[in-house]
Amino acid sequence: MTGEDGNKLMGYIAATSRKLDEPLSVLIQSRSAAGKSTLQDAVIMLIPTEDYIKYTRLTGQALFYKEEDSLVHKLLAIEEEHGARDASYSIRNIQSSKYLSIAATGKDPVTGKLKTEEYKVKGPVALMITTTEVELDYETSNRFITLTIDESKEMTERILQKQREQETLEGLIKKAETDRIVKRHHNAQRLLRPLHVINPYAEHLTYPADSLRCRRDHKKYLGLIKAIAFLHQYQRQIRSIGNNGGMIEYIEVALDDIARANKLAGEVLGRTLDELSPPSRMLLKMVREMVETRCKELKIEHKEYRFSRRDIREWTRWSDFQIKCHVRQLEDLEYLYSIVGKKGKEYVYELLYPGGGEDGRPFLMGLTSIEQLKEKIGIHTQKKDSTLRSE
Repeated sequence: MTGEDGNKLMGYIAATSRKLDEPLSVLIQSRSAAGKSTLQDAVIMLIPTEDYIKYTRLTGQALFYKEEDSLVHKLLAIEEEHGARDASYSIRNIQSSKYLSIAATGKDPVTGKLKTEEYKVKGPVALMITTTEVELDYETSNRFITLTIDESKEMTERILQKQREQETLEGLIKKAETDRIVKRHHNAQRLLRPLHVINPYAEHLTYPADSLRCRRDHKKYLGLIKAIAFLHQYQRQIRSIGNNGGMIEYIEVALDDIARANKLAGEVLGRTLDELSPPSRMLLKMVREMVETRCKELKIEHKEYRFSRRDIREWTRWSDFQIKCHVRQLEDLEYLYSIVGKKGKEYVYELLYPGGGEDGRPFLMGLTSIEQLKEKIGIHTQKKDSTLRSE
């Protein structure tokens, strides 16, 4: 599998999260022939055969009549979203509720009378689906982490080169090496224990809150951190705590796990400044400079500072028409958030863009960096120590 490093890693972590109580689900979206099925197959190849189920198509009632425990902590892979469209309702429900149930009528084999029978299928289950659709059902898509394939000419050239290499003696040797690597991953996956994951830094983390979808995306972000920590359970201290006469085993999230999650979230869930027109990108840069300057003067945080179009106009010296046009794009793409915007009232904004993406790489706004996290932990520890001393 050439390139797609972030996608491969995200797919592997999502597949590993099947062992958690809140698994991640992945939707691989691209045009036909771009390599979405190749990416799906590359990830599935590294999962033990007993831990995944792959279907080409699902009918509307298919999942309801599975064995009760047949999907528990499994990876369910479906080749095309179109082939699972009839089952989208059951897919959404097993993701959200962690179970499916259906009541159906059937004949009693003894009396011959009709009776109601209940079927129940337990989760949780991780899902991996591919699609060529441009517009997807919102209710289904917002439950997934969406991965997009690199469709550039440069990537096509790299893929063609690798395809030619597979026909050589070197390609034959690499294939034999692949079998050994796959076996190692299968064994490593089987060694992963069903441990709980605790995030002691959770209260210090941040995430953008400018839309309702953030409520689900935030869970994906926290789930990504947990999945990374879970994957590194043999590099973490296993702790235990008593509970009603029993013991609960758990591991704790490390700062390295959050750093990895932030980097991967930026690549996979983030955006790029290339989506902005050049004037809008320039205006965003100038607005950020204004906000930073004003915040230093007032000694406040960025999120506490509010500004109007007039403030932007006075700072940039742009015309009102220019600012109206490009602020609208910054609003639509959620770089700015409109606090007040009713007809006849002044437009007041908050800057959501914290910087980043100048190098052309994707980034995710609103996440707490490791440096900020360490600073918050230090301040929190000092306050706690001060409270204890006063008591």
